[in-house]
Amino acid sequence: MTRAQRILLLDNLLMWLGFFMIIPLITVHFVNGLGWAAGAIGLVLAVRQLVQQGFTVVGGMLGDRYGLKLLICLGLLVRALGFASMAFADSVPLLMASAVFAAFGGALFDAPKSAAIVLLTPPEQRPRFYAIQGVSSNIGMAVGPLIGTLLIPYGFAAVSFMGASCYLISLVFSLVFLPSLRVTEKKPKGSTMQGLKLALRDAPFMRFQVIQIGFFFLWVQVNVALMLHATQHGGTSLTAWVYGVYAGFTSVLQYPIMKYASKRWSSQVLLAAGVGSMALGLGLMSFTTEPVSILLCTAVFAFGNLLAAPSQQTLIAGLTPPERAGTYLGVAALPLAIGGFLGNALGGVLFDVGKNLHFAALPWTIFFVVGSITALLIGQFKARSTQDAQAPTAV
Repeated sequence: MTRAQRILLLDNLLMWLGFFMIIPLITVHFVNGLGWAAGAIGLVLAVRQLVQQGFTVVGGMLGDRYGLKLLICLGLLVRALGFASMAFADSVPLLMASAVFAAFGGALFDAPKSAAIVLLTPPEQRPRFYAIQGVSSNIGMAVGPLIGTLLIPYGFAAVSFMGASCYLISLVFSLVFLPSLRVTEKKPKGSTMQGLKLALRDAPFMRFQVIQIGFFFLWVQVNVALMLHATQHGGTSLTAWVYGVYAGFTSVLQYPIMKYASKRWSSQVLLAAGVGSMALGLGLMSFTTEPVSILLCTAVFAFGNLLAAPSQQTLIAGLTPPERAGTYLGVAALPLAIGGFLGNALGGVLFDVGKNLHFAALPWTIFFVVGSITALLIGQFKARSTQDAQAPTAV
């Protein structure tokens, strides 16, 4: 593994660590600590996600035009300032402004970081790299909230500044050690909008993005439906166990399982199988009320995610022309914006409707149907002739 690849993995770890140090604690501090309306905080978090994922395509286009390293570093700086400013938020509008500012930072670095991986990682190495990146992401997801919880007694400002410092550290490493990442292929004048038009007219690529809305609809349920179900049947202690099983399962097992599986099956097969397993784990929740059975279903869901996440990234990379990597990967963030928004918005609503109708299986049935259809569509998807989509890849 090259130094640049190691820096990208370090950046990823620091980003996830800083993000999950702050975001889960926003609800704890502003709702439970200060008594703000939960709906207002939910709106802040929903707007933050929509802004980041919705504007990621802009960051990708700018990265293609002005260089990936510049956009990564600029985004890290903006994200750090946005998170640090949350320490001074004493009203909903100020918190919203700081969250949106932080979201713009993420929109600037997200697609360029993904494009840098495509440029710096040969196709045959991508399954292994994405698996290791998934491990680093889950470590950050698991450790970040723990650090935030330890710091919250000293005030939310301590959490904000520590989370922001993760992005500043990442900024320093990126400035010093990342190479100047600029696409070398000759591109026509006006190529910023040209790249966006090419991506939107790329039929196989866009079909795959539409399919991925279903994947992200399921993916966000670990923070919505699973948490609601665990709270209902086991209280906050069970929610901690569910979160721990999910993050711990993927952190420990993702790399060895993907190392074995990617030698035998294509990324497309693994993605379809992973989404199917996620759907099964959620569907089986309709039969669970005991903590042990809930944790077992969580493990099935987590197993599907550890197969699906790196395979999805590998497939997208295989569908992306290197000379338009930033723009294409910016467009590839839109399914998360749409699927994530729908999953967050409908997950809780379906849960409440099911209770009101005395049909507790309603949300889990819908999740299973959506996931099953998504898995079938992935299995039938016709990609271009790329190594990533058609053949197993040695790790």
